[in-house]
Amino acid sequence: CNFLGLFGMILLASKPDWILQLVLKPDAPAMKVAVPYLRLRAMSMIPSLISATSFAAFRGTLDTKTPLMISSVANLLKLL
Repeated sequence: CNFLGLFGMILLASKPDWILQLVLKPDAPAMKVAVPYLRLRAMSMIPSLISATSFAAFRGTLDTKTPLMISSVANLLKLL
């Protein structure tokens, strides 16, 4: 899972124009803004996958309180 995330992160960070051309025309006005955004967003891919995998592991062991607490604290930190 994390190797796939690393591959996706490298691909999105290094070739955002190529990926965006799958959904946008090359001369689209949004392309100017989308390329830097996609590069920044690609950097959050690995932490997001680790978080999702960890939460799934906790839920698999029938522990739903720990992911709730971690998610609550993370969201509170995002507000600051």
